Amino acid sequence: MHPIYDHSKSREQYLRACKVIPSGIYGHQGPAEGCYTPIEAWPMFSSRAQGSYFWDVDGNRMIDYMCGYGPNILGYHDPDVDAAAAAQRALEDCVSIPSGKMVEFAELLVDTVASADWAFFAKNGNDVTTGAIMTARAYTHRKKIIFFKGYYHGVAAWTQKIDYAGVIEEDVINNIYVDWNDAEALEEVFQNNKGEIAAVIVNDEATLKRVYYYPDEAKIILSPENPKYAPLVYIKEELNSIKILGKAVAFQSVIF
Repeated sequence: MHPIYDHSKSREQYLRACKVIPSGIYGHQGPAEGCYTPIEAWPMFSSRAQGSYFWDVDGNRMIDYMCGYGPNILGYHDPDVDAAAAAQRALEDCVSIPSGKMVEFAELLVDTVASADWAFFAKNGNDVTTGAIMTARAYTHRKKIIFFKGYYHGVAAWTQKIDYAGVIEEDVINNIYVDWNDAEALEEVFQNNKGEIAAVIVNDEATLKRVYYYPDEAKIILSPENPKYAPLVYIKEELNSIKILGKAVAFQSVIF
């Protein structure tokens, strides 16, 4: 039998953190959020990482299935990645104007991702979703956003609920919430808010598995994840554009 991990040093570190950091660990990994129950059974702080593993401050080795929330798909301390980062760091790190590497990277992304005409960079997912929603509203001149319940799109006020501390009604008044895999409810929302929907912002696991756009036929097909629902097909003469904005799908024309 594998020995039960001890997390006493993590607990000590957490108590230290509570004296200088709000809640000790803020965000969804903080004990106050209830993700780790009981608290004593989970690591709270890491000490090092290598390959597909990280070690907590108690020396327990963990498989990091989350890959550092996504970017470490090649593992920690991959020699090729580390060598490339070290070479660039020797030239420049954080400078007051953009590096020429940004242009090279953007060209690579546009050439690699078939649907990408441009590449835009941000430092985290919250900035990306906020930028997508702002772009959708600017492009459509509409306010309302459709969310799927159980979503997570960042920490900005527009992504929260009215009963969250610090969130006011004006932050979320244009948010519309629909259940997962309920294509009929989604269709009803569009029908009840004709010409008012700026975007549908979709979780990675959300209801709409695919959004198909056929400009030559002026047609949109929304394909639900749940196979019991038939795809929603919209054909309108006034349909003239659709924009895929990160996780947001923005409709310009009054088509619903």
